Amino acid sequence: MAKATVLKSAAFKQNHSGDICAIVIIEESHFSAHYIAKENFLAIDAFTCGDINFEKAVAYIQAQVQAKPYDEIEFKRGIRDRSDSSFVSGIAALNAAAMLCFFKPPVMTPALGKHIVAEFYYCNPGLINSAEFVLDTFNKGLSLGGCKNHFSYVHQFQPQGISAVALGDGVHLTIHDWPEYDYASIDLCVFDKNVDLKKVMEYLSQQFQPQRLTCYHFPRGNMHAGELKPIFDQLANDGSEVLTAVLKR
Repeated sequence: MAKATVLKSAAFKQNHSGDICAIVIIEESHFSAHYIAKENFLAIDAFTCGDINFEKAVAYIQAQVQAKPYDEIEFKRGIRDRSDSSFVSGIAALNAAAMLCFFKPPVMTPALGKHIVAEFYYCNPGLINSAEFVLDTFNKGLSLGGCKNHFSYVHQFQPQGISAVALGDGVHLTIHDWPEYDYASIDLCVFDKNVDLKKVMEYLSQQFQPQRLTCYHFPRGNMHAGELKPIFDQLANDGSEVLTAVLKR
């Protein structure tokens, strides 16, 4: 990450469990980590829309924590060009990618957490370009879902665009948006079974007003099912784009 411009970083440790939640915001990208002490488990979430080489960063972390085995999912985010089957008509091309990585013990059956990946298309550009509105939406959404927000940060790009994050106990919520494309990319990762992800995502969709969206669900902390599955059908409007998932092992 030496060549990356770090905008903000934060980390919190729960006194009662020893669990750690951390995040780094890098330009139009982020890098987060959740460590579950009881299970000796580390989950990494990396999002990039630039030339940042997250694979090297993940390899460095893997070497430092001596994590074995190692599991990884990588897939496309954002808006495609016309040669791509998931191209959204009427929006210019935007290249983005996300990589969710799993470091875990050899045997782990139940999932320790859940991760929601949401693609919001045709949002209200004025709303997703308002730093105050985005942070207020994050705070209220997490509160509705039963999560206390310990840390919030938003970076306003010029002339437009936002990267924002909120951290709670075992929870991170991020957004990277491009008002010029009416597009927002949202990630919600939760390692607290008491947090209602559905309520959070429903509130975000109501506030950001996407005309088209898709949500995907990942179990975190066990062997993934081998494919990404759309969830929250009541949120997805007719004609929602189904993004292609590329799995790596």
